[in-house]
Formats: sequence, structure tokens, C-alpha cells
Amino acid sequence: MKINWHWLRQIISVSTGSIIAFLFTILSSPVLSLSLNEAYQLALQDDPKLQSAFSSQKAEAELLKQRKSYLLPDIAFEAEKGYRNTAPDVGNASTYDNYGITLSMPLVNKELWKNIEAEELTLDKSELQLEYEKQAVVERVTLAYIGVLEANVKLDAAIEITNASKRRLDQVQDTFDQRLATSADLIESNAAYDLASAREVLARGDAETSWEALYRVTGLEEPTNLKQLDMAYPILALQPASPSYWVDKALNNNFSLRLAQFDLDIADQQILSAQARYEPTIALVASYEHINDDLRVSEKVGRSSVSLTFDLPLYQGGSFDSAIKEYQHRRNASMGTFDDGRREIKQQVRTLVQRLNNSVVFVLALKQSVVSAKAALIENENNYRVGRRSIEDVLTAERRVHETKRDYLLARYGYVRNLVSLQGLLGGLSSDYSARLDLWLSS
Repeated sequence: MKINWHWLRQIISVSTGSIIAFLFTILSSPVLSLSLNEAYQLALQDDPKLQSAFSSQKAEAELLKQRKSYLLPDIAFEAEKGYRNTAPDVGNASTYDNYGITLSMPLVNKELWKNIEAEELTLDKSELQLEYEKQAVVERVTLAYIGVLEANVKLDAAIEITNASKRRLDQVQDTFDQRLATSADLIESNAAYDLASAREVLARGDAETSWEALYRVTGLEEPTNLKQLDMAYPILALQPASPSYWVDKALNNNFSLRLAQFDLDIADQQILSAQARYEPTIALVASYEHINDDLRVSEKVGRSSVSLTFDLPLYQGGSFDSAIKEYQHRRNASMGTFDDGRREIKQQVRTLVQRLNNSVVFVLALKQSVVSAKAALIENENNYRVGRRSIEDVLTAERRVHETKRDYLLARYGYVRNLVSLQGLLGGLSSDYSARLDLWLSS
């Protein structure tokens, strides 16, 4: 067989070129950023607290079915078949088979009804708990996402300060070699660079650990690129600015307070259930029994009965009174938790409203401070060239530029963080909140 080497070289050439082009496309493609909404969708699938709340709600629904089943008839069937030999010497052996069916059903039982009402409240609470966990996922993901962005801002500033310090050090080294700078300038530049490098190491470690909070919610183990807050995101004061409006709204809608109110209602039902144990109960009992015994011919009969049973507790060693007191104490404990929760919500809402209103002025001031810091750096550089400023003045001015820019960006993220926390207290973090905030994030 004759091989066409020219044709084979063309195939190899085309294949190699395709592979190289494919690899170049992969390597040169931009790394996609993880959006906030994508992180939220991952958390919905992997968040342990949300999964726990979902399972708890299903369990309470089954428990309510069990409570209600106690009001329905209880039917039992029993059968027996055997062989008997009372006198083996004379062959006195016989067989027997008996069977019967019994039906019992409570007609009057106040305790059962109170237990059902308490369980219905518990089921409603578990459903509200599930809704709360859904909102909590939004809050946890958003705050963890912002936490990573804040750590990255600090790291970027630390890197910029380190690079600037290195550039200044190189410049001073050159001028020192030309005997145009003093040894003090060189020592100060070295000290500034060493300090900046140390702070960069610390900021890099903080940036790496900041990912752990997002990993806990989403399950993503490998860090990835995140989107940044757009500079066009509006930093606006709350309307109305009065904290009392937001406090009243939180007291009416806060999930924690609504759950605590359920605890009070359930405790009230448990007290009524314990008190109902003193009430008389009436039950219907019906049965049918068939007896077939070879030895007792006269007992080959079927017997049926219907009866009402009346039960009135008289004394149980004080357990009923103790149970009532127990639930009363638990109710008082729940009331204390509820009152403390109201005070905590009021405090948190007032604090967040104050911070948000102050953030508007603070962010604007820092924005102007960035402009002023840049102007001061230019002025110090010009004066350094003519000998009116030292290298330390220039380093300080340049560091202030990066620090002011860092503080400005952190203030913007702080505004978003406080706004998310306030919405969480108000019960206003819906499932589309992440998607709406995502519109203000860009790669």
C-alpha cells in the first residue's frame, strides 16, 4: 500500500493548527464572574439551614396528621388458632379457632382537640420559619458576597500602596546613586516599602478567609471572580428619615418577632391542653368475637357488644397541676424572649437608619476627599522636585490617595450592607432581591 505523504502532512498541519487555535481561544477567553444572583441560586440548592427548615416543616405536617388520627376510629382485628390435648391417654384432643374485631373512637376528649390546635400553630410556625430561612439565605449570601468584595478592595489598596512604595524606592535609589538624595530619604523609602509589603500580606490573608463565609452558604470551595458594585449605584437617604416609621414597620413584619409570637400562642394552647386533662372523656367501644372450640361445643358462638366508656380523672399524684405550672412558666419565658426581641429590633433598626442617613454625607465627603488627596499628591511631587518637600511627604501623600480611595469604596459597600440588614429586619428581602441588586454589579 502506497502512503500519500503530502496528504498526510496536510491533515497533520490542519489538525495541529486547529488544536492550537482551540487552546488559544480557551486561554484567551475572559474568566466569567460569579454574579450575586448565581450565588443565591447555588445557596438555594446547598444551604444547610434552608434544607433543615424545609424538612422540619414536612415533619410538622406529618405530626399534625398523627394528632388528628387520634380522633378517628381505631379498629383492631385479633385471631387465634390452636391445638389442645388435655388427656393424651384417652385421646382427648381438640382444636379451636377464635377471632374478633374491636372498634374504639373518642367522642368527647377536650385534650385531644387542644393538642391538635397547638400542633396547627406549630405547623404554621414551621411554614413561617421556612419563609424566614428563604429570606435569611438572601441576606447571608448578599452579606457574604459584599464581605468578599470589601476584602478585595482592601487588598487592591494594599497592593497599590506596595507598588507605589516600590516605585518611590526605585526612584530614590536612582537619585541616591547619583548623589541627589540623602541616605535618610533612602531609609524612609525602604521603611515605607517594608511596611506596605507587610500590610499587603495581611490583606491577602483576609481576602482569602473572606471567601469562607460565601463557601458556607453556596458550597463553592474554589474562589472565583465576583462582580463589583457599579459606581452609578445611588447612595440615597431613607425616605422618610424618621427612625420611628421604620421601627413600626419592623415590629409588624419582622420574622423573628412573628416567630416569637407563635411561641406565645403555642404556649397558651399547651396550658389549655394541660387544663383539659381534668375534663371527662367519653369513648365509643364496639366489638365482635367469634369462638369455635371443638371441646366446648356450646361456645361455638359469636358475641358482639357496644358500649360507651366514661372517664373522669380524680387524682394522679399532682402531675396534672405540675404540668399546668410547667407550661405557664414556659409561657412566661417565651414572653420574656418576645419582649427582649422587640427591644433588640428597635435598637437595631434605629442604629441602621442612623447609619444609612449618615452614610450619604459620609460617602460624598470621601468622594471629595479622593479628589483632594490626588491634588495634594501632585503638589507634593512638584515641591519635592524643587526641594520644598521630603520623600516622606510624597510617600505619605501617595499612601493617602490609595487609603482615601479604599475608604470611599468601603463606605459604598457599607451603605449596601446596612441597607440589606435593614431590609432583613423589615422582612423585605424577597427572592428577587439578589437579581435586582445584581443589576448594579458589573465585572
